[in-house]
Amino acid sequence: MPLFFRKRKPSEEARKRLEYQMCLAKEAGADDILDISKCELSEIPYGAFATCKVLQKKVLIVHTNHLTSLLPKSCSLLSLITIKVLDLHDNQLSALPDDIGQLTALQVLNMERNQLTYIPRSIGNLIQLQTLNVKDNKLKELPDTVGELRSLRTLDISENDIQKLPQLLAHVRTLETLSLDTSSMVYPPQEVCSAGTQAIQQFLCKESGLEYYPPSQYLLPVLEQDGGDTPRDSADGPSDRLCREEVEWQNRFSDYEKRKEQKMLEKLEFERRLELGQREHAQLLQQSNNQKDEILQTVKEEQFRLEQGLSARQRYLDAERQRLQEQLKQT
Repeated sequence: MPLFFRKRKPSEEARKRLEYQMCLAKEAGADDILDISKCELSEIPYGAFATCKVLQKKVLIVHTNHLTSLLPKSCSLLSLITIKVLDLHDNQLSALPDDIGQLTALQVLNMERNQLTYIPRSIGNLIQLQTLNVKDNKLKELPDTVGELRSLRTLDISENDIQKLPQLLAHVRTLETLSLDTSSMVYPPQEVCSAGTQAIQQFLCKESGLEYYPPSQYLLPVLEQDGGDTPRDSADGPSDRLCREEVEWQNRFSDYEKRKEQKMLEKLEFERRLELGQREHAQLLQQSNNQKDEILQTVKEEQFRLEQGLSARQRYLDAERQRLQEQLKQT
């Protein structure tokens, strides 16, 4: 492996997209999302950290880039302290910062399709984390501190080299969905893993000497923590609040995608008009150049004819003078 490598230089299109997205995030009335995905980034720019810190962004989307590190030099993870959703899938990250646990507001962490070889123990400090996706990495184990993720509802560790689950995962009472490679599992046994998330949690609880209860009995505090304004004496059950909360997130992202699409259409229309104006300007310039060439050609032709006429006149005068001289000699 070479000690030094040259960073990829983003294409002009990617550079323009980054500039546009950064400007969009700073506009008055902008939403809580900073989306700098598909910008061919080798590192997250300092301006993105500053924007998240100053404008207190809640969602940072940086997927489909060339990131090898989450934190560039001179940047602090605390700049992302308000981030609830961090999407870093489809990059080249081999590790998360050891102090990733500082992002205590984080609810969704998507690290799918990276090069992670381990997860820092501080992950256990993310007590509001509800979704952890580390699918398709190079992990061989999970830290036992995942058992401290008391709000975790979805965990995807499939397409890794993990064969054993930490027994302390039994303490994650809110876990609803656990995705893993059943054929690779040793602990719990494959027959347990193939029976699904509930069977896995029941097995781990038994191994830990805990009584198993379904996640629905533990989700209410998580949903109230996320919703904040929902009263505890509401007539709705946990499942109703769960559905409401999921629909709210879906609507939030759907609205964002619609706004992003609208902004992109406006940008494309602006670029189309700009290109049309540039093309018309180029045509006028070409016409002007053509007219200039025609005028120059006409001048050259006139000059040539004039010179030809002068030459003929000069020859006539020379001949006439010579004739007169001959006549004078004869007299």
